[in-house]
Amino acid sequence: MRRMERAVTAADYERLAQEAAPERIARVRCVPRADLDKARGAENIDNQPADVSVVIMPRVSVETSRPRPDAALMQTVRNYLEPRRLLTTRLHVVG
Repeated sequence: MRRMERAVTAADYERLAQEAAPERIARVRCVPRADLDKARGAENIDNQPADVSVVIMPRVSVETSRPRPDAALMQTVRNYLEPRRLLTTRLHVVG
């Protein structure tokens, strides 16, 4: 009963995304009401009530100099959040 397993607020999404791969994720930021997955410009990225975007910044290691998440890390976070999101929420995981 003490462990929170559902993503409802932005803070919930951030906490749960960090739990998905804590050794590989440096920071997580949730942007509610936005689809950053297909946003290419500043227009039409916000005020989408069903959309939630989770932005991942991976830990930087010696061999990788750019802090960009790979597809496997984003899929791991998506797979972890998917069963924990509200039914009507469209989830987007981006770097």
